[in-house]
Amino acid sequence: WLRAIQNLEYVSGASAPSDGDLPYVEILLAEAYGKVDQPRRAERIYRYIFQKYPKHPLAKEARYRIADLLAVERNYKRVIEEGEAALQAYPDYEKSRSETLFQMGEADFWLGRYKSAEKYFRRFTKLSSAQTAAALAWVRLGEICALTGGGAKRAKEDYYQAKNGYPFSQWDLVA
Repeated sequence: WLRAIQNLEYVSGASAPSDGDLPYVEILLAEAYGKVDQPRRAERIYRYIFQKYPKHPLAKEARYRIADLLAVERNYKRVIEEGEAALQAYPDYEKSRSETLFQMGEADFWLGRYKSAEKYFRRFTKLSSAQTAAALAWVRLGEICALTGGGAKRAKEDYYQAKNGYPFSQWDLVA
């Protein structure tokens, strides 16, 4: 990865800012920095892409990837800030990058903001019911219900919703 970074840095530096392919080089560079555990450098490059080239097709992806980086680091407050900013800047891309909603739900869950977490998890399951993470979102919704006194029946329904789309055994859902 370090050799790839070196080569991508060279290409990036040798390219004119007006070069339409430069954002592709930059996003590859950011990914490479992510692979070598340098998330701040990756974040700066993603931010550069969506600020410098807001109309480029990769600008949306770069904006959403910042939230991805922060989720991996468990930087929960910033996941929510950056996720909201991405959703606000590119609302039409929400369906393509719905996992950001899941990450925001997780962040709010671990921060104890259950009402907000529930909102994000429900939005995620509505958009991406076929994703594996949808089952995990339904499990979290059941946990939120149990934690906030939403009733055992509703919590059980959310847990069973998770089971319907995912190969859990009935014993995996015992909380």
